Amino acid sequence: MTQHFPLSALLGQVMSPRGHVVALTIASWGHAKATCTLLTKITRKEISNNFVPGSEDDLKELIRVVGIESETLPLDFTQLTTNFLDGYRKLCASQTVQTTPTSDGYHSAIPPPQLVIMDFFAYDAFQGVRQETGTAVPIYALESTSASAVLFLWGPEKLGGNGDLSKKLEAITEMEEKAAEAEADKIYRRVKGELLMIPGLPPMYDHEFSPQEVKLSLYYE
Repeated sequence: MTQHFPLSALLGQVMSPRGHVVALTIASWGHAKATCTLLTKITRKEISNNFVPGSEDDLKELIRVVGIESETLPLDFTQLTTNFLDGYRKLCASQTVQTTPTSDGYHSAIPPPQLVIMDFFAYDAFQGVRQETGTAVPIYALESTSASAVLFLWGPEKLGGNGDLSKKLEAITEMEEKAAEAEADKIYRRVKGELLMIPGLPPMYDHEFSPQEVKLSLYYE
């Protein structure tokens, strides 16, 4: 995988005794982790009465991961949406799908999807799935965050948030590019090894809010 094919921008597939589930997550660690955890739980629950507990190899065979080419800009999902819908059409037609955009490997054809689990950021992809299969294939939105968690990034400083983040970033735009990126990272992540006490959240160390590095300079270039 390269930065153009982020591992977390994936199309997950689960085959269970009840059918074919497709899941889409954006290229963000928190979103991808929640999606993968959900797919794992679905698989274990579905086959618990049909396989001997502890048969992890059999479980893994039921989950297929498909890498999707997407943008490097964190909140631009245009390319991700286009490529996801292309793959979704192939799945609906029971065609083979490429494992990653640069791979020679293909997943074998299986019956069409019967359920779609979609990242709640992927609204355009949601609309596309509706156009392709209407209401025949149910769509569940997976919300992998909470209002209280957003406080750290976008909330007022008195509640442990970043305050006016755009104003802080604008103040460093005149810096040399590398210096500006380093300063943006400090402003955004604020990792000082401190234990934070934010209303609505359990005590958390500051680094737990941003385990994935993000080039914030992309937001204001």
